[in-house]
Amino acid sequence: MKRRFFVLCAFAALSASALEVPVFDSAREEFLRMTPAERRAKFTDEKWRAQVGKDYLGIRWREAREGESSRWRRMDGVRNVRDLGGLKGLGGKTVATGKAFRSAQFNLAAPYRPVTNAQKKVEREYYGSCKATMTSEQVAAARRDFGIRTDLDLRGTGQCRGMAGSPLGDGVRFVNVPASNYSGIYKGEGAKLMADELRVFADEANYPVIFHCVKGADRTGSLAFILHALLGVSAEDRLLDWELTAFSNPNPKFAHADRYDKLTAGLAKFPGATDAEKAEAYAKKIGLTDKEIAKIREILLK
Repeated sequence: MKRRFFVLCAFAALSASALEVPVFDSAREEFLRMTPAERRAKFTDEKWRAQVGKDYLGIRWREAREGESSRWRRMDGVRNVRDLGGLKGLGGKTVATGKAFRSAQFNLAAPYRPVTNAQKKVEREYYGSCKATMTSEQVAAARRDFGIRTDLDLRGTGQCRGMAGSPLGDGVRFVNVPASNYSGIYKGEGAKLMADELRVFADEANYPVIFHCVKGADRTGSLAFILHALLGVSAEDRLLDWELTAFSNPNPKFAHADRYDKLTAGLAKFPGATDAEKAEAYAKKIGLTDKEIAKIREILLK
C-alpha cells in the first residue's frame, strides 16, 4: 500500500509537470511570434500579462531564441536581475556579459512620509534609513557570484535616507544618482543626472557595475535604454528588454504610450542616421566627451 501511494504521488507530480510545460511553451512561442505592434496591443490585457508572464515568459523568453541564452541572473534576495550584455551592438560586436547588470533594490527604500509624527518618533530608525532585506549569506553570495565593484543606486535621496554605503558591503563603491526617467532624461536636471550615470560606465575601474532603482523598471529601464542605444543594440532588442519588466508588473500605467514611447520620442529628436548616432548626439549634448563615449563603447563592446 505504501509503495502504491508513492507511485501515485510520483505520477501526479509528473502529470502536473507535463501539463505545465506545454502551456508555458505555447505562451512563450506565441509572444515570440508577435510583431511589436501585436505585443503592444497585448500589453493592455492585464490578465494575459499576469497569467503567462510572471516568472515564466518574462524571465525566460530569450531562452527560446536559437543560439541565445537567458540574460537573467539569480541573486538571492533581489528581484529583476539581468545582464546588460549578450545583445548584438555596433560593428558586429556584442555587448559584453559580466560587466554591467540591472536589478531592483538591495534594501527597502526609506518611505517619503511617515504615517504620523508619533510613528516617526517610535520608529525613528526605520524612517531614518533604509531597511535591510538581504541576509549576510545572500550578500556574500552576491559578492562572490557577481564580483560587483560599483553599486549605482538611482533612487532619490529621500529613498536612500541614512545610507552611507552599498548594502553589498565594504569594497563596493556606492554611487547615488537620484535619476529621472522617460521624457525627464532629456531635459533640465534629469539630463544632468543622466550624464552622471553614464560617466560611471566610462571608468573601467568601476566594473562590474550594477544599477537599480526600486523595482528596476522605470529609472533603471531608462538608463538601460540609453546605454543599449549608445552601444548600437537594435530597436527591437531594446523594446523587448523594456517589455521584460512588465511581465512582473501588472500596473496598467506600465505601458508603451505612458512610458516607453517617451524614451523613443525623445531620442528621435537628436541628429543621426541611426539610433546609436542619435544616442551619441544626446550624450554629447548633456556633457559627455568623445573620449568618455568611446571608453564606454570600448569597455562594453567585445
